[in-house]
Amino acid sequence: MLPLLRGRKLLVDSNLLVLLCVGNAGENYISSHKRLRAFDVTDFELLQKIVRDAAQLSILPNIATETSNLIRHFALPVRDRFSEVLKRMTLEFFEFSVPSRSAVEQPDYARLGLTDAAILKALERERDLMLITSDLGLYLAAMQRDFDAVNFNHLKEQRPDLS
Repeated sequence: MLPLLRGRKLLVDSNLLVLLCVGNAGENYISSHKRLRAFDVTDFELLQKIVRDAAQLSILPNIATETSNLIRHFALPVRDRFSEVLKRMTLEFFEFSVPSRSAVEQPDYARLGLTDAAILKALERERDLMLITSDLGLYLAAMQRDFDAVNFNHLKEQRPDLS
């Protein structure tokens, strides 16, 4: 599955971007961050490898905003370190926007919410993007519409330590 991702333009969802921000601030924070209970350090390392091998990392303002809100579920001063990592990553990512008006017109908006609807609209508009997500509902919606998407949980299942 990893060769499929190498050299691609990736759109990383909010949950995985939280993992990247927290892990880059310090791997020891992953196990204690409220929003990362489904992940561990090995997941972070796998995601880091995927990100390193990508041709381009893309972000939507919706994803950045949601990530900013989610990383704040931690005490100061560490929370500020998470924000600094998000700032650095945001400056490095290719950012483009999807108007909220277009996102709310997506058939999955009511079920998935504004950010995920904007992601689906971005995938519709930018067909060379590949979504990497840990959100099953978003993944299934993307696959149903024949967009390029990878469920990070499927990659986790291939880890030898979880077999």
